[in-house]
Amino acid sequence: MIRLKRTVTEQIDLVTDSLLICDLGPLAGDGGKRIDFIGTTRKFTGHGPLVL
Repeated sequence: MIRLKRTVTEQIDLVTDSLLICDLGPLAGDGGKRIDFIGTTRKFTGHGPLVL
């Protein structure tokens, strides 16, 4: 995951592009962060297109 994030960070425009990373691992006993952004942080509105 660390290498993936580093590679993506080097490839995208951090000012205009964004990448949403969702951890789909096991939930049991995990109180950590499940969603992370690289680049521009976007708000979830529930309206309009969302590309995953």
